[in-house]
Amino acid sequence: MTLATPLAGPAPRATDAAVATRIVQRICPLCEACCGLSLTVSGTGAQARVVAIRGDEQDVFSRGYLCPKAVALKDLEDDPDRLRQPLAKREGRFVEATWDEAYAEIARRLPPLLARHGRDALAF
Repeated sequence: MTLATPLAGPAPRATDAAVATRIVQRICPLCEACCGLSLTVSGTGAQARVVAIRGDEQDVFSRGYLCPKAVALKDLEDDPDRLRQPLAKREGRFVEATWDEAYAEIARRLPPLLARHGRDALAF
């Protein structure tokens, strides 16, 4: 399973991943306003990195406006403490897991939780 980050999105097919630079439109995930973003992304796949963030002037709601939270998205993306892959608790400590392992664990544990506590037991 291949997942794209919310900021970088799916990578186009390119012959030289290091050179591929593109602009993608996304929405800011930090609040309910969902401001439009225009991101300059360099690289492809797991090596894709956001190099610039601007407001998307074509967005019908935010019209290019960005609040300070959206401006800080690059800092969040580059934060050395940011989790970049799932962690699973094994033998009392957290260890790195694959996305497939994480989703399999969710699929295993979620149905009994919902059956016992109802749909209001889950929020995201």
